[in-house]
Amino acid sequence: MIVLGINDGHSAGACVLRDGVIVTACEQERFTRSKNDLGFCPEAVDWVLAEADVGAGDVDCVAVSTRDLPYIAFAMRKSVFCGWRLR
Repeated sequence: MIVLGINDGHSAGACVLRDGVIVTACEQERFTRSKNDLGFCPEAVDWVLAEADVGAGDVDCVAVSTRDLPYIAFAMRKSVFCGWRLR
């Protein structure tokens, strides 16, 4: 099972887990050069997927940590930035 983890809060970032083991993780601040960057993290998501050699269609589950929006609103509003399509 491949899980994409996304945090859009303080120190926004993304990670990929394969069968419960962290394969790769990255924070958005590495791309924006803004310490403790917050909000959606499209560059971090793209990077962790590429680093783990995983396509968006290979992801079995997306785990989202957000304080601001219910999940579906988050996914619908933010998916545009990564070119994702909800299944």
